[in-house]
Amino acid sequence: MNRELGLCAALALIACGSPTQADDASIGDSGVSDALDAIENANTRPRIIIVIGDGMGETLQEVASRYSTGAPENLSWHQLGNSAEILTASASGVTDSAAAATAMATGEMTYNGRLSIDRDGAALSNLFEIAKARGLATGLVTTATPMHATTAAFSAHALDRYDYELILEQQVRASQPDVILGGGLAEFSPELLDEIRATGSPIVFDAASLKSEASTSTKIVGLFADAHFPYALDRAAPSDVPSLSEMTSSAIEILDRDSSGFLLVLEAARIDRACHDSDLTNAVGDTLELSQAVASIADWSSSEEGVTLLVLADHETGGLSIDGVAERGTFSQVSWQSGRHTNRRVRVYGQGPGTEMLSGVTDHRVVFAIANAAITRAQPDGLNRLLIANGDFDDVRFDASQQIHTSDADGRLERMMVDADRFGIAVAIEGTFSRTGSSLVVLVDRDYGQGAGATVLSAVASSSTDPVDRLLSNLALDLSGIPGFAADFAHVSVAATGDSREQPWPGSGLRLLRASDGAPLAPLILGAALTFDECSVGLNAPAVTSRGRGAELFLSFDRLYPETGGVFPPGTKLAVVAVMTSLLGTTVSNQALPPFGPSSSVVAGVVTIEIDRDGDGQVDDAPRISSVTIAP
Repeated sequence: MNRELGLCAALALIACGSPTQADDASIGDSGVSDALDAIENANTRPRIIIVIGDGMGETLQEVASRYSTGAPENLSWHQLGNSAEILTASASGVTDSAAAATAMATGEMTYNGRLSIDRDGAALSNLFEIAKARGLATGLVTTATPMHATTAAFSAHALDRYDYELILEQQVRASQPDVILGGGLAEFSPELLDEIRATGSPIVFDAASLKSEASTSTKIVGLFADAHFPYALDRAAPSDVPSLSEMTSSAIEILDRDSSGFLLVLEAARIDRACHDSDLTNAVGDTLELSQAVASIADWSSSEEGVTLLVLADHETGGLSIDGVAERGTFSQVSWQSGRHTNRRVRVYGQGPGTEMLSGVTDHRVVFAIANAAITRAQPDGLNRLLIANGDFDDVRFDASQQIHTSDADGRLERMMVDADRFGIAVAIEGTFSRTGSSLVVLVDRDYGQGAGATVLSAVASSSTDPVDRLLSNLALDLSGIPGFAADFAHVSVAATGDSREQPWPGSGLRLLRASDGAPLAPLILGAALTFDECSVGLNAPAVTSRGRGAELFLSFDRLYPETGGVFPPGTKLAVVAVMTSLLGTTVSNQALPPFGPSSSVVAGVVTIEIDRDGDGQVDDAPRISSVTIAP
């Protein structure tokens, strides 16, 4: 209780009104047109501020707002005039900070772990490069190190987000932001510090020096901690470590001296760590510190023209839920789902030129669209359709199979949709799934008609401890009734958990079922992108089926055809079937797509996907989708 009272004392209470709510329509031409009009009518230099709360989900914001003000949506950004809902998934499924920030910084989706590098491994132009080319000043403010993923995506290129030495060298020697404020002093060698000073930039190490230099400088580097900042509540006042508001005000004061304008990226990085640790007190404390910083930006911009301000989270962390609402000054009763990132949607709030295009449901690329348009004075691009495993099926074009059986399980497989692009195939399964009662198994034949895979799944098992191997060995499923179908891969998700391409969740993953000679393999779990839409998953019981949302699996060709580097044979046809089982696979439900016949142990049909009907080795614009069912 003393810790909670300390939070009240440490942070000023932000008293704000309710936000403007957007409807559920997608971004349309009218929003883009309005944004263009506003940008063209902004006769001042572009000044863009992008504020990111790392891991700061909507539920955490509500807890912080209720604690601070007694109302659910009363933080400073809730007062901004425009808003949209963000689908947070990356090309790897559930996103990490690197992929989310890359989408914001470049307008392109990529795999987790990559910084301004696309799915083909090529460097992408990011907003700092675009701004610098137009003569704008640039700045980074963070409570982490500047080499950390979120700020790094705007100012560096790396295949590995943890290649801090490479990232820092690019920041100091290539992108050279005019303002860098954060932690990470231990990562800066004496040689790098000398290089920075040689550019004419002062380097400061405490709050007082920052305030002094900001009054006259046009560039600055401030390093206030050896690594990441302490949490806001752990910084005794007065402190040598500046607050987020102090760093923000100093950064704006310096950058605003540039006659061409500026781009500032501000990150409250430690919220994510607190949520990973289920640390509500510090998660709320750093969220309220960010709200103070945004309030100071809003106060400054109220007397300025042409300032574009965007505030959002990159993702939600922890799966926070409110179990009981409390009064102002007291924490609500909460529960945490996990210590991981989730696929929950977040919101982006904005005001100023270009933010008129914020409405309905969008994704992180909208940040780039707005900021790039403000910098270049060009019309903001609408967001093109991408096959991304985000649990929302607007991107998947083809209906493949419908359920005909009432469920006898803790969940239901309602409908299957499929699609393909040059990167791989998407399998979307509308339905309900339980985190405690069921597993989802998707079987894939990568060369349908060749019969080269497994027809008896128990034969692939070679480990009694690997969870996927164990589930498959328990699965009494007869695949022999479909001529030409033999499973090359099984994707298993235990208890409605999503897995990412580079970091599969324990107990889930894409399992290669045979070696080249057909012999069983030792356990081999490959990454795949699977995401359950949060509206389709129940914690102790299935959620309500939501049309067009559910489990979405993306299988990349480099995983399906690893021996050829992702190149599939001309004329390739694939086949898939989905089955719901008990947690350990010992019981098969009557839920399959295509549906089971009279027996729930005999697969009665598969969905086929002809991705290359003309045999040119390229994915067709409209793959041929069909459901093959064998009558009992």
